[in-house]
Amino acid sequence: MNLNIIPIKTPTFKGRQEYKAIRAIPNMPCACCGKKVIRPYDFSMFFEHVSKPLKTMLEKGFFANWSKDVNIMNILTTWAEEEPTSTFDTIINKHSGRYATLREAVENSFAKSSKSEALGQIEINRNVSNLFNDLCSKARAMLRGSAVVMKYMAQFKDSLSDQKLEAFKQFEIYASKYPRKTLSEIVNMKEVYEFHAAKDRLQRAESREKLEYHFGNIAKILQKTKSFSEDEIYEMRHSAEEMYCTERDNNARVQMVKDMYSEALRSKNFDKLIPKVIAELEEVPETFLTKDSFFVYAHNHAFSDSKIIESLLVPSLSSFEHIIPRSKGGADKARNGIILCSGCNEKRKTRPYKEFLRYHTEMPANTDKQINYVAGLILKGQLHGVFRYWPVEVAETLERYTDGGIKPDITEYCIKEQKRSQKRMAESDTQLNRLKDRQSSEIMKKLKFQKEINSTISEITADLREVKEQRHRDKILSEMLSKHLNKHKD
Repeated sequence: MNLNIIPIKTPTFKGRQEYKAIRAIPNMPCACCGKKVIRPYDFSMFFEHVSKPLKTMLEKGFFANWSKDVNIMNILTTWAEEEPTSTFDTIINKHSGRYATLREAVENSFAKSSKSEALGQIEINRNVSNLFNDLCSKARAMLRGSAVVMKYMAQFKDSLSDQKLEAFKQFEIYASKYPRKTLSEIVNMKEVYEFHAAKDRLQRAESREKLEYHFGNIAKILQKTKSFSEDEIYEMRHSAEEMYCTERDNNARVQMVKDMYSEALRSKNFDKLIPKVIAELEEVPETFLTKDSFFVYAHNHAFSDSKIIESLLVPSLSSFEHIIPRSKGGADKARNGIILCSGCNEKRKTRPYKEFLRYHTEMPANTDKQINYVAGLILKGQLHGVFRYWPVEVAETLERYTDGGIKPDITEYCIKEQKRSQKRMAESDTQLNRLKDRQSSEIMKKLKFQKEINSTISEITADLREVKEQRHRDKILSEMLSKHLNKHKD
């Protein structure tokens, strides 16, 4: 089967665009790793094309752990009955307000549970988000055949990390061989599982041998100095191996191990040996995880179709990174944030920028890339409004908060935007003068007209007064005449 099908095109800019958030802009590069991030909107739209109908999910019993929550089940059942052939994401995206309705139902459900009583608001929000994501995952659990899924998933290929990309390419091969089988069915096929399990064991053993060999060489280097005891050498190796098991950030893990050994050698005045030890450490595998590990883990943990997709795509999802953390008074505004893929944001967490930048030296350049990407769209007239302030504001925030560690170069944008702004200001001044002249002219017309009206009113008032006075005089005269006539009637 030919899988070289043109994928869904990601949204492009046509004319001026209205976006409410910086993370809604398509094709944004991650400010840390530089890969293109996936927007939540595109992620949801992907499931519209590949998921089975919501009604099917309900009939298959995928919401068993939510069955006790009558409100949520009633909402889902009602939607499924109204649109029996539509997927969960189609129903959510098609009708405004339904996302908020379901989210509110999950919040109410969690509020009633005993878990919420001892938690703060941040923990409550995190738990609600996890529950809501679990509910969405259940609603997408069954996908269409692997050929269809991989066709639509091709649009995200450039966003995947190296390990996820390897797994993706392997799924492409299986999709061409088993186009009607779902991803979970492929993962659970005996021959597929045994093949990847055997390769995973082999690669792990090979990685372990490399680790043993190179750490053994490091131990020999330290022993030759006769300044390190066996216990010290063992403790350093044990600490290094523990870092490999607990630290999820590959870059941080490698640098931390290098720092540990470098510091130990400097403390005993063996600076010349540091390059040799570093060279050995660079040969140690960064991770034992491979594409085969992914297949084995998915099989052992009975991943559904949606769980497989989420494991591949979620690390590449767009996330808002607060430069100044909210816990330190940072505003939840665009000017205080850059866009990171979820994987990089997970690595960053609360780690100070000064430390994080040591592990990710490519971040300043990729931050430049992101800011200038947005700046380019602004200069082309494809973004406007508050986005025009973002490049300058976020560049200043980054430079200030990272102590110059990230110093975005937006000189070209500033020069061009300043010229455009000055041109617009000159045009605005001309328009303002024209409007002021028009305003003055209209006011003068009104005043002249008002004078004419006032003159006419004055004339009418004078005439009215004269008529009233004449009538009054005539009335008095008439009364006097009547009185006289009545008196001399006889």
